[in-house]
Amino acid sequence: MNATSPTPAGWPIVGHDWAVALLTRAVAGAQPSHAYLFTGPEGVGKGALARIFTRALFCLRPEARPCDQCRACQLVAHENHPDFLLLDLEAQRRLLNERDLASVLKVETMRQLQNDLTRRPVESRWRVVLLPEAERLTTAAANAFLKTLEEPPAHVVLLLTARDKDLLLPTILSRCQLLPLRPVPTGQIAAFLQDRWGLSAEEAAIVARLSGGRIGWAVQAATVPAVLEARRTAVEALKTALPATRTGRLALAQTLAKTNDPTVLSIWASWWRDVLLLKYGAGDALMNIDLQPALEEIASRLAEPEIRRALHVLQRMQHLLQETNVNVQLAWEVLLLALPRF
Repeated sequence: MNATSPTPAGWPIVGHDWAVALLTRAVAGAQPSHAYLFTGPEGVGKGALARIFTRALFCLRPEARPCDQCRACQLVAHENHPDFLLLDLEAQRRLLNERDLASVLKVETMRQLQNDLTRRPVESRWRVVLLPEAERLTTAAANAFLKTLEEPPAHVVLLLTARDKDLLLPTILSRCQLLPLRPVPTGQIAAFLQDRWGLSAEEAAIVARLSGGRIGWAVQAATVPAVLEARRTAVEALKTALPATRTGRLALAQTLAKTNDPTVLSIWASWWRDVLLLKYGAGDALMNIDLQPALEEIASRLAEPEIRRALHVLQRMQHLLQETNVNVQLAWEVLLLALPRF
């Protein structure tokens, strides 16, 4: 199986064979469901698979859908196809003629979508709407969108993505075909990185482990130097925090609060997860394999309850900073003061 075309249908995506097979059958039979919900962690391939499915539905070459070469495939790839609508936060800003980017998908947007979908397709058999991060729908917006799901026009295919299905209304879930995408095996990601991006075996193994099965993140790490540099900076900040005094930690909290980069918390959480795994003797499952000596030292110096407490506080702060209007600097202060000191 070629790493650059690893799916049974030859679709240009790594992993998720079962989902590709399901979607391929829908394309071949020209009978897609009226709504699909792709779920999984950020970077696992939800948006990529939804876009490939769209290209396959629109593709002008029935023997090789998607061919990624015909006019329809190219228009979808550049988000210019008249029958494809990407409805993300930036599209909403333009649609509602707003100056600033909102953090939620609004009811006004869903009402305009309802009106728009009454129009027939221009070039294709279908009109496809891609709604990324559907968990950003407000309650009012979700209820308005539900009306579209309940009585969709026959020519409409709705594609939603979300981190977790439980973040959406049960009434929306019941009207979508669910495609829960799981992390891609690290060996498959490593092979792809070597074959497609020319990474060495060692580099590919490290990036694949760090990705946690998120192929999108792995590709970014392989192609955008800033991704791994941000990780290095986050790790150094944690190493600075652990031996620091209360005053030093409060000063660091002030610095981190200014940027409030959510990836810092994710990286720190992976660090403490690895420390806990080492405590259990499960070193083969580490994500940060290039930092194993430092992780082993911490695991040897801390008791299991201390490690679990650090991980719990981190996960709690991830939720508060991403899902609530908590005071950002206060949250960072609470987090840093709760970490063990040594």
